[in-house]
Amino acid sequence: MGKVTIRDISDEAGVSIATVSRVFHKKNVSQDAVSRVHDAAKRLGYSIPDYTASRPRLIAVIVPRLSNPFYNDILDGIQDTAVRNSYNVIISQSKSEMGFSAAPPPFLAGGIVDGLITLEHSDNLKSLLAMVDPELSIVQCCEYDENLPYPYVSIDNYKAAYNAVTYLESTGRKRIALLNSTTHSLYGKKREEGYADAVRDLGLPLERDLVYHLNTIDLTVGYSAALSLLSQDNRPDAIFTVSDIYAVAVTRAARKLELSVPQDVAVVGFDNIEMAAMNEPPLTTIHQPRYEIGAVACNTLLGMIKKRPQMSKELLLESEIVVRSST
Repeated sequence: MGKVTIRDISDEAGVSIATVSRVFHKKNVSQDAVSRVHDAAKRLGYSIPDYTASRPRLIAVIVPRLSNPFYNDILDGIQDTAVRNSYNVIISQSKSEMGFSAAPPPFLAGGIVDGLITLEHSDNLKSLLAMVDPELSIVQCCEYDENLPYPYVSIDNYKAAYNAVTYLESTGRKRIALLNSTTHSLYGKKREEGYADAVRDLGLPLERDLVYHLNTIDLTVGYSAALSLLSQDNRPDAIFTVSDIYAVAVTRAARKLELSVPQDVAVVGFDNIEMAAMNEPPLTTIHQPRYEIGAVACNTLLGMIKKRPQMSKELLLESEIVVRSST
């Protein structure tokens, strides 16, 4: 017989090539699979090399779009935590705002990485994870699907949005609009639910022309939508946005229309990115502990890789309103 290949062992053991690779790299596979692969290798006279001696310890992160500054602190939290634990990080962007159809990055197959943190939009998670080795340790970060068997780290988006609208009403605002992004995302769905419930509970008008949906987090797109909102005959006296980028766009549109913020229109953003404090006027916003979210997600993943017991599948960190001049 010629040189034995990994495909030969796969055929002999009756398992996939990916499973053989995971056994070779000492990844999470069943004991039955380990026994079958080792027995097949022995029958074929193949000596299994020790890949773990030289292979770097890697975790992967999938993010929808790196140009969104929201992800910066989260990625810092992940990377700092990984490095402290002697892991390296591979970051890949999916660019999948409108749906996930592409194949996953090749490094997610064959035992190359030890685990995955996904920030992918909730509507795309099942499609993405169906293409990933089911034995891989996975943590959902920010975006999550409660029906998937993986832990998630995020905030309570519904509660944060509800509190933002309630705060705006407490300042005397009665026509509160929503500038939302795509509802392919969990945050878009939950923040709109929180907005709508707060408006109803406060006895304020919930009107279709006060709610805008945009397909991407982008300053130019947000600016066009804000111009439309603020040009209405019965314009809103407050706008709650699901992103600080949108909130910046609203303040620029107001300036273009010679409206004063907050006298004519109050503005609340979301995320408390660096841009929020630097804007003119500085933005009232919902602060997410983004660095901590990344760090907790990474620690959770490392615990799974090391087979430590999980305390909880759901890890929701606290958010808070940061009040600045835009309200």
